[in-house]
Amino acid sequence: MEQPVVQWLLPRRAVRVGSGLAAELAHETGPRHPLAGVAAVAPAQRVDCDEVLFALLAPHPPLVVIHLVWAGRQETAPRRPSTEFYPSWADWIARCMEPDHADYGNAVDDPNDRV
Repeated sequence: MEQPVVQWLLPRRAVRVGSGLAAELAHETGPRHPLAGVAAVAPAQRVDCDEVLFALLAPHPPLVVIHLVWAGRQETAPRRPSTEFYPSWADWIARCMEPDHADYGNAVDDPNDRV
């Protein structure tokens, strides 16, 4: 599934190529995690926490939001780091990005958070 043009809403922002987020995901996911060994690309992340949106290749659901731990080690619990799958971009926008934006409120975009 190809990524559509997305107007990122705070608290989301586009991720720089070479951000290392996919490498961190691979480092954190243990052998029992549903994403162990799955190739992923990070198009966006939250500016206020360690949640990252990853796009996956078939046969997996196309999108997943992961809360990275940054503990410097592989997680041993099968559901760590926490993982929520989305079947489409439209579903992720409706159930994740838009509600998070509404919860984020009228926060001012911090120039230090820009990529």
